[in-house]
Amino acid sequence: VAPMNACTITADNDITLFIVYFLLITVLYSRYLKTATISNRNIMIQCIHMYDVIIIGAGPAGMTSAIYAARRKLKTLVLAKDAGGQMVWSADVENYTGFSMISGADLTLKFQEHMASLQEELEVQLGVEVSKLDKNITSFVIEDTKGKVYYAKTVIIASGKLPRHLGVPGEKELF
Repeated sequence: VAPMNACTITADNDITLFIVYFLLITVLYSRYLKTATISNRNIMIQCIHMYDVIIIGAGPAGMTSAIYAARRKLKTLVLAKDAGGQMVWSADVENYTGFSMISGADLTLKFQEHMASLQEELEVQLGVEVSKLDKNITSFVIEDTKGKVYYAKTVIIASGKLPRHLGVPGEKELF
């Protein structure tokens, strides 16, 4: 995620102040403004990096959502602990469109290759665990466990699931 950008503008006359104020309103309307402070003809503007879509999870649903969003030229970010989800653990995936049989790990690699081909619009951050998701007036605010904050117009939650453990003898050795 790009760091926040900040700038200070000093208006030397009322016309300049009016123009800067007008631009400030335009930035505010575009949802990229984080803070604006006006004091004694100095205007401090702090902007954020806003994604069109942030997808939480990189299993089959998350990766497919990312591919479709990026193909529509939406600035997309995928946040996930790892790629593939439960699909990685599948020895064989049968009757998946385009493949009569493929391993889950190989299918995950195919998904990742497809996402890599869209890297101009698509950013993937693995090893990230989302700890907080809030909605403010203009955007969604996502925070990870390391305290990093992300902003998006839209959020897709595709976090998947973990298999339920039964507690039977030998189960721990299999997982």
